[in-house]
Amino acid sequence: MNRKPILSVLSPTYNCSDYITRSYDCLSNQLFTDWEWIVVDDGSSDNSLEILNAIDDPRIKIISYEINMGRGYARNLGLKNCNTDIVVIWDIDDLYLPERLYLIYNSLVVENYDFFASCALVVRNNFEIKGVRSFYKNKLYKSFVHPTLAFKKSTNVGYDETMRAGEDLLPMVTLSNNFKGFYSDKILMLYFEDREINLRKSIFMHDSHMISIKRIFKQKIINLSLKEKFIINIGLILKKIALRILLIFPSIYLKSVAYRDINNTVKISESDLKFLENYKNKYNLY
Repeated sequence: MNRKPILSVLSPTYNCSDYITRSYDCLSNQLFTDWEWIVVDDGSSDNSLEILNAIDDPRIKIISYEINMGRGYARNLGLKNCNTDIVVIWDIDDLYLPERLYLIYNSLVVENYDFFASCALVVRNNFEIKGVRSFYKNKLYKSFVHPTLAFKKSTNVGYDETMRAGEDLLPMVTLSNNFKGFYSDKILMLYFEDREINLRKSIFMHDSHMISIKRIFKQKIINLSLKEKFIINIGLILKKIALRILLIFPSIYLKSVAYRDINNTVKISESDLKFLENYKNKYNLY
């Protein structure tokens, strides 16, 4: 009888064939090796499935289907197929430092935290450093970069399958407000952000977040007063208006978003820079 792995690494993917080999290389170089990799090919039209099937590693489980259903659906389907209680978010187009899985194991298994998040080194597609994104507390939750997340499946956290974007807000708010989390001040990922910078996509994402927040209020996932909810809603409406005004001046948006939520107090170590340079030399597509 085969023994179950300790960690389930979960990667939804859609038309990310350029990044699959790089992502597997990164995962196979983790210091902690007792994992399974659940990859959900969400109806890709490129050769993602061919590349995945060519990887000879029994720890990989590939789930595929023909119609693109969205990340919420793909993440939930992956969750159902995880064989362990520890689920590690592993976005296939980002990169993770070698100690990440070990630190997740130590926090969630040894120290019995419910979820784990870390700092992220934000870079452009060409590996140029923009800065570090860490944590900040807003009226909803202690914010973190979703792809740094790992959590226990037993928390029963899931993703909103009706959302084509912003599906990650619900689990982040739920975990932050109702479970015990370990927030690591270490940089454990390279977060490639340039590909995400698109004003119309940001408008769509913001509108999706507004829908999610309404559902969070309705489900009473977080206890807020009517005044606090009113202030949050006013802020969301003002941002919605501002984003649509920026459609007239898109260059202003690109300048303003370039360094959003950057925390310049988090130190970038020599080992972080060495990791970045290594993958830049091997896999720089730009």
